Amino acid sequence: MTTIFTVVTFAPVQSFISASRKLRDLYGSSLLLSFLAKTIADDVGTWKNADGRNLFSVVSPASSDSARGVPNILVIAGDYSLAQGKAALDRAWAHVLSKCKHWLEGKLPKQPEPVWDRSWHARQTHAWEFFHAQGATIQEARAGLAMRKQQRDWRALNWVGESSTLSGTDAICWPGMDAPRPHGPWSREADEGCRTFMKSLNQEDVLGEVFSGESRLGDAEEQISIPELVKRLV
Repeated sequence: MTTIFTVVTFAPVQSFISASRKLRDLYGSSLLLSFLAKTIADDVGTWKNADGRNLFSVVSPASSDSARGVPNILVIAGDYSLAQGKAALDRAWAHVLSKCKHWLEGKLPKQPEPVWDRSWHARQTHAWEFFHAQGATIQEARAGLAMRKQQRDWRALNWVGESSTLSGTDAICWPGMDAPRPHGPWSREADEGCRTFMKSLNQEDVLGEVFSGESRLGDAEEQISIPELVKRLV
């Protein structure tokens, strides 16, 4: 039988890493990307035929036993579909967001209730673009992937309010970020809520050293987006 080779990857990668202010952010970015790639690699091995044999196998990287250092481009022997890979990527990212959001909500005061579910859901569904190509050889599949990446169909998120002080390209994350804004897109109430939120994270011992940048008066002056917050939490 003729072997079909499949090559998959996801984006954005460079911009995800570059939007980093602390070494913690760089490490979190790299670890998250490796975790997502490893999840796809693990999914490849779960598909069996009627005899219980693997339908697909990962050719590159040679080993993905660890969640650290797995590259974001995977070469697979077999007809691994775009839908299978995209579903694995989406499940992994949804798991990360769910864990971070649940942890944060466990630390927040019971009242008022956080109003931010819509933004977290938007970040779950619009964070990554998945690319997939196949060929009779690995070189042919890689060339097809390069062509796919030039035909991107990306839809960016719109947000209300000010943008992150770290990347400047996304909404600031705080528990009231989805609440109605009667006084305009960014009010004193929103600014105070964001400062209180970041200052509370600085007081969490489990997060180690100072979690966010502070002024000389001890006020949290960083305003970061959901992806940036997730990287730092990880």
